[in-house]
Amino acid sequence: DADDTAKILAFRGVAAMAAEVPEKLVKIAMGQLFAVVTSAVKDDATVESGALIASRLFEADDEAAIGFLTENPAVLIALAKAGTTTTLPLSARKSALEIVGAVGQIITHDEELAPSVQKVKAEIIKLVAKGLEDKKRLVRQAAGKCRHYWSLID
Repeated sequence: DADDTAKILAFRGVAAMAAEVPEKLVKIAMGQLFAVVTSAVKDDATVESGALIASRLFEADDEAAIGFLTENPAVLIALAKAGTTTTLPLSARKSALEIVGAVGQIITHDEELAPSVQKVKAEIIKLVAKGLEDKKRLVRQAAGKCRHYWSLID
């Protein structure tokens, strides 16, 4: 369908732009890029772009990214699913699991954030466990770290 193709290309374009622009510009556009991530992860065809954009946002400002992801647990779940979707490229699966794992790691050290993700903790651990069976070692490693950090959240 032409609309789906256009949507996929648009999200890929935003992902490519986010990867190339200076960090200062990413921080300026952070709010709009969070909205793009939220939209992209809702669709299997564009979740790869959403994971790549989220990764870039995390690099630019991890505190803002953590705040966004803990306030939007549906995005965390979508990223966990992307991390275990074997049809996605290795880099997208690994990035998605690394983001979810980093959120888990930070939450284990910040008791104020833990209640915001308690509802999705079990689901994320279950989804990430699928990554432990991935053919690629890098994905299995990222999934193992991710599951470890999320299992430590009280």
